[in-house]
Amino acid sequence: MGKQSEGPTQNQLERTRQDWETVAGEPVQVEHIKGTIYGFTTELGALRLYYKYHHSDRKKISAAYSHNLNTWYFALDVAY
Repeated sequence: MGKQSEGPTQNQLERTRQDWETVAGEPVQVEHIKGTIYGFTTELGALRLYYKYHHSDRKKISAAYSHNLNTWYFALDVAY
């Protein structure tokens, strides 16, 4: 069996950031944390990303406000 990946590469995260900024129409800061890719952005940006992905059956998504970070985020669970 091959070694399981630790998660997305920096290049993949950068492409995700670029794609998400196009969808959100806002700047997005992308981070991978414990199997989830987070996009920290404005409320409108997070809701636009949620709308884009809400029909996807295989991915768990959420958009919410983080009181700890004082910002909105979009979260996409990924299998790595």
